[in-house]
Amino acid sequence: MVWYNDFREPLIGRLDPRTGETKEWTFPPLKPDFPPGTLSIEPGVGGLLWIPRFRQAGITRFDPRSEKFQSWPDLSELNTDRAIDAQVAPAPDGTVWYPSGDNLKIYRLDPRTGHIAVYPMYPDYHPEQAGSGIIIQFSYNKKPGGHFTYGVAADSKSNAYFCDIVGGNIGRVDAKTGKVTLFKTPTLNSGPRRISIDSKDRAWFGEYYANSVGMFDPKTEQFKEWKAPTPWVGPYPAKQDKHGDVWTAGMSTDLILRLDPRTGQFVEYMLPTVNANIRHIDVDNSSNPIAVWVAEVHQGQIAKIEPLD
Repeated sequence: MVWYNDFREPLIGRLDPRTGETKEWTFPPLKPDFPPGTLSIEPGVGGLLWIPRFRQAGITRFDPRSEKFQSWPDLSELNTDRAIDAQVAPAPDGTVWYPSGDNLKIYRLDPRTGHIAVYPMYPDYHPEQAGSGIIIQFSYNKKPGGHFTYGVAADSKSNAYFCDIVGGNIGRVDAKTGKVTLFKTPTLNSGPRRISIDSKDRAWFGEYYANSVGMFDPKTEQFKEWKAPTPWVGPYPAKQDKHGDVWTAGMSTDLILRLDPRTGQFVEYMLPTVNANIRHIDVDNSSNPIAVWVAEVHQGQIAKIEPLD
């Protein structure tokens, strides 16, 4: 089954690829006067689905077996009109990580107790001391200033990794101690976003501004980067398949890219749809051949790519 969410509507849906049939469920509202759409959806332990509620300020779990929702609103002291929860990372220990709306804190929910812990992602950064207190969202400066989180994932030890798209960092939050460590990407203003973790606990991410795919190995604390062959692709997500290849795509072209990290070679696949606007992909390693699923945001479609080699 393929699951999807909607930018504008308060729903998630399920596609059966064998029949083409879809079924959709509507969320219970958390903040009725705020936009109801969502930005992401991720599977967690036990096949449960986790959906950060974006401007509804909270997180929701969906059980496909019972078809029931359960929600946890943001902490009352942090649940302001600007509260946003955009992305989520279910961890193997059953907890769930998700960045807060100010992009400076990260929440960790334990659904068994309902407790929400709060950790600073940039402990030494104080935007209010820089003047206006406005958080910088994008930067092309020679020396990046500020931080903005876009992408979170959990490794096998339930540590959280996140992308700092403005500061050009990959961050790690230790699940046991809460310690935060930032690792600077080799390319200045690389724009890392939409991180994923592979079976070796390496972090893969799109380097949106640098038109590259990046990888961080926590064992060596070293990075590797691969430049996309077509200009302005703007790699957005990056996910590795069971063969070791890494898949990416971007908003600016209708290309799906496959990287062989061993050789540095890319293969590009052109979608039949024009102006698809790709921000999320997923890899199905259970099929033979593998399948890569793509959300075509501007067309309201889902595409499937099957490499034949």
